[in-house]
Amino acid sequence: MSIEDNKVVVRGTLTGTNEGSLIGMPATSRKATWTAIHSFRLAGGKVVEHWGNVDMMGLMTQLGHIPS
Repeated sequence: MSIEDNKVVVRGTLTGTNEGSLIGMPATSRKATWTAIHSFRLAGGKVVEHWGNVDMMGLMTQLGHIPS
């Protein structure tokens, strides 16, 4: 995590099992690990802007929705 003035950046690695539909695609019961980066701008103690980047290609490939 990085904090500078009114901006916060968080990078994480997530792991989960696809047990329900995901953006309209059926569950696969497969496990997956993917990364995400989120940037926030704060004002008055509140989040006023948010940008996110999630490795959806890697996630969908691991779940079998996109051929490797």
